[in-house]
Amino acid sequence: MSKPKILFYPAGYSGCAWWRIRNPVEALRRNYNDFEYIVIDHSMSREHVTNLCLEANLAILQSPGSIEGRMTIENHLLNVYLHGSKVSDAVPVLIDYDDYSFDLSPVNPRYKDLGTKEVILKDKNGKEKWLWKNGHMGFDLQSNIARYGQFCRCVWQASGVTTTTEYLAGKFQRFNPNVFVLPNSIDFSKWGAIPRPDKTKNEIRIGWFGGDSHLNDLLAIKDIFQLIINKYNNVKLVFIMPTPWPILDGIPRERVEVYPWTSLELYPLFLASMHWDIGLVPLSTQESDIEFNMCKSNIKWLEFASMGVPAVMTDIIPHANTVEHGSNGILVRNEGFLEAVCELIEDANKRIKIGQNAYQTCRESYDLDKNCKIWYDLYTKMLDTKKTFWSTQCENDLMMPLRNAEKSSALMLQT
Repeated sequence: MSKPKILFYPAGYSGCAWWRIRNPVEALRRNYNDFEYIVIDHSMSREHVTNLCLEANLAILQSPGSIEGRMTIENHLLNVYLHGSKVSDAVPVLIDYDDYSFDLSPVNPRYKDLGTKEVILKDKNGKEKWLWKNGHMGFDLQSNIARYGQFCRCVWQASGVTTTTEYLAGKFQRFNPNVFVLPNSIDFSKWGAIPRPDKTKNEIRIGWFGGDSHLNDLLAIKDIFQLIINKYNNVKLVFIMPTPWPILDGIPRERVEVYPWTSLELYPLFLASMHWDIGLVPLSTQESDIEFNMCKSNIKWLEFASMGVPAVMTDIIPHANTVEHGSNGILVRNEGFLEAVCELIEDANKRIKIGQNAYQTCRESYDLDKNCKIWYDLYTKMLDTKKTFWSTQCENDLMMPLRNAEKSSALMLQT
């Protein structure tokens, strides 16, 4: 008898695909071999993809409607699985989202492809200028609204939605009653600390890493860096970012290391090679950012924890409900980062103890080889489940923001 086949369509080779699809599939293959796990490659022909769809017993689609540039295969899969074909009557479909993509801050670069309102910036003197204007700099409002419509229909029509946290699950439960939390977890065959070179042993290396979409988070604590460098001669800032941002201007070059991103295959080793003593995980609490940030997972804390690095974090969900302040991490308001970091700089024993506790928590509660059973149990359950369409009222509720976006005026953002 052949094994049931589970088909996965990841969001390309992005970081979220690595965390949400590719790593869990590797763990499932190691631990549960009673299913056949098939990951669609974006180079596959449409005919090949169709044949895989017809053979699959369960389909997992990642972030349909919210990833630009992959619509050809995605639309085909959605037509096969979610839009009324014969296959859709027999094959349950789960869709996975690791954030609430259509509740982005306008300063997030992804707003270009996902924003459903034009945006005007207004400075303190009342002067206005366009941040996002339809037809300018690649911002296509109608295309974004259509993409949001696809996102809405997918959430409504799927057999269920999987996501990273209980808070984010609550965002989707209004529109689809079957929402399941699959927590981001660490593959300890890839993650861990590595021996530290002698030349860095007398330094205290403070680390942060993030892409363009995290600039506002780092800006929330921008004033602490010059103060720390001025106060402590043995501190070095070690950041991973797309390019050195002006936030580091004025800090002596020998007191800063800035690295670009690396490939996902090397990513865990690359982070370990930073030899951080203290990690920083700020989140912006501005009105335009806070809801989106509360829908994130604690993944950056997990990455620091997997290497035994103590982290200072903004005291909001997703940290406030998963980290124990003073034990396996430090939780503070953004205004409290300076004091918290200085305390860790001056107290080596506290750094070591919090780092050890964080690693232990990560190992006990976020080990992917243990947690992949949550995936396995859910997939086993879904293989016995027929796809269900939810009520017309659910669809109406879900599509309301889309209808509002089509007729709304530009959003005014105060700077």
